[in-house]
Amino acid sequence: MEQEILDKLGADWTHPMDILEPEEESARHRDRTRLLVILNHALSWIHEAEQWEVGWWQVVYGLGLSSAIKPMSDVAADLGVERATISAGATSFIAALDLPPSPSMKSVAAAKTYKEIREKQLRK
Repeated sequence: MEQEILDKLGADWTHPMDILEPEEESARHRDRTRLLVILNHALSWIHEAEQWEVGWWQVVYGLGLSSAIKPMSDVAADLGVERATISAGATSFIAALDLPPSPSMKSVAAAKTYKEIREKQLRK
């Protein structure tokens, strides 16, 4: 067919594969979606915590936010909970999102060593 007739019919040169399998999402879109997932999980975590302040600090330490410069033991004492409550919550929070430990948390290897030592102490 001639181009003039194709133009009148509204035909274009889109390949059917472009319609059936559109381009993959961009990295920016994927990052924005991931950020929204993390934000949604963080707000849900705080909302569902028995004490919202404990949940908030678990998220703060889990994500390594600027408020995490305060020692975890001091925060726990202020809230009337054990330091392990905040630490374990932060660890569970990042594990649920498949995130690495934040700079305000122990590395995976250090956490494992600490856990082994602590379990030996509790068995005595």
